[in-house]
Amino acid sequence: MRADAEQYASPTWNSAFFDSIAAYVPNMVKSTSRITFKAQIALPTGAKRPLAILSKNKSDFQDSAEDTKGLQFWAEVGSNGYVEIPRVAFGTYRLTVFADGVFGQYEKDNVVVSASTTGVQQVPWVAESAGTFHYVLICLYMSIT
Repeated sequence: MRADAEQYASPTWNSAFFDSIAAYVPNMVKSTSRITFKAQIALPTGAKRPLAILSKNKSDFQDSAEDTKGLQFWAEVGSNGYVEIPRVAFGTYRLTVFADGVFGQYEKDNVVVSASTTGVQQVPWVAESAGTFHYVLICLYMSIT
């Protein structure tokens, strides 16, 4: 059953049909108004299973209930940091990248996707840090109490 389902997993599968009904489906965007978004992400050390998301501009992707017309496009990022997100509708988005093993996430607003978008976006993700851990202070505190 999985193999049967995977044959339909291609983003271009049946796109002619979906284009033909776009005028009748709210928020449906035709293929002529979509493009493949490409990015090279500088993954922080230890990043596992990274994901890239294009979502409503200036809004967390998890807040999608606020805008029922907001679109989201997701893709897994390769271990080399390269990602392609196919069939992204033209618009302005927030790019969010997160991964297991990395504190925080990368966010960039005002990412414009249009017919003239070419090349690979460079994403300089630097992991967040809360500073340096000082073991000596903890030992000192524990010996005082």
